[in-house]
Amino acid sequence: MAVETGINTKETTPFWHDFWSTGWDKKPMLLRDPAARLDLAAEDLFNAVVQAAETIERPEGEGPRLRFYIDRRMVAADLAEVLPRASDRSIAGFIERTEAELAPHEWMLFIDQIHTVSFEIWSAARDFIHGFAEASHILPAGPSDVDVFLGHYSNTPGGIHADPCGNFMFTVYGTKGMRMWPPEAGPKLPQKTRKYESVRDQGELFTGDQSTAVYFPGRWYHVGESPQEPSVSVNVALFLEDDPMGKVIRELRRRAQQKASIPKRSTYEISENVAELPEGYGEAVTAVAAAAGDSPSILGAMHAAWMRRITSYGFESLPPVATVDPVTDASRVRLRDKRYPVLSQPNGGEIVVFANGRSASVKQIEGVARAIELVNVGDEIAVMDLFALNRSTELNGDFRDLVKALLWRLRSWRAITVSGVHS
Repeated sequence: MAVETGINTKETTPFWHDFWSTGWDKKPMLLRDPAARLDLAAEDLFNAVVQAAETIERPEGEGPRLRFYIDRRMVAADLAEVLPRASDRSIAGFIERTEAELAPHEWMLFIDQIHTVSFEIWSAARDFIHGFAEASHILPAGPSDVDVFLGHYSNTPGGIHADPCGNFMFTVYGTKGMRMWPPEAGPKLPQKTRKYESVRDQGELFTGDQSTAVYFPGRWYHVGESPQEPSVSVNVALFLEDDPMGKVIRELRRRAQQKASIPKRSTYEISENVAELPEGYGEAVTAVAAAAGDSPSILGAMHAAWMRRITSYGFESLPPVATVDPVTDASRVRLRDKRYPVLSQPNGGEIVVFANGRSASVKQIEGVARAIELVNVGDEIAVMDLFALNRSTELNGDFRDLVKALLWRLRSWRAITVSGVHS
């Protein structure tokens, strides 16, 4: 069986308007032949799964998170032996090998944040979310995420549970069921256990295949089922909870730590004056107070974080930047996609530039803002034409270097394409 993908050739706006009014955050839906799909090639998905498997030695929190289960028990030792590898050659090849090696045992591989190793997956998900955001004029408050489930299992190991996110499930191999219960059923459900036969028939089953997508709202209880055959599903998750206070406090802590390096302590000596604070507390309070006194700067940091989030359509974790050659005088550049312009914001003597979830500051001199405007038009433009935007004889050399450095960075972020000599 081949991996099918949802190449989008339809106008999506009517679909999204209808979905927004009838389904979003209201009820689960089986979307048959939906106009909006995940434009993802099978080869890109396989490459991402293999790249994710190669990250298992990284510290927790760096890159995707992988969990492999055999008969619902998580594999802790020799994990690499059961993960996808390049020699499998395809998703189907990995499944065939795993079925042969593990039969008759059930198995499941879960990969969270797979988009952090694949620009192609990140871009396909961003395009999908863009259609939703354009139709609804909202962006869910929490982060966006993409995860993958591969396996042959009676039910997902976590059992019945609810998540604070809206999910779109695309089954790209085999068939997979999602059994769901409304939020009010929660107190009566046996949660986080594989033993839920007593309530199985009370849940509504939505079966996904290559011609459908399954949507389930946040806080609806659900469990995945793939008992009849192996399946692969790609989920785009839109989390619905944000923590502005927490983000401000984390930024405040980061700034305070820059002002004072206070080591963690394992013990304290008890002095005669027991009311005296131990060493480090006074310095910490001074550093936090100093950081908090710069509220305009903290507000600026929050604004920059918001702009990065807007240009990534909710993704806070991103794929790596591309390794690219320098932009030359003879190069020509073009915005990669008119739906995603380069945004900019003055900040003192600088301009902060935002694209594809990333940001950088450049010197604010004549011509920079106009150069960004011309790139955003979307037509191919010669780098030499951008040089002419600065009329200062004294500063034009610096301006040329600045423009090429900015274009190189935008290219590494995959916000623009570059053609021409040595490009």
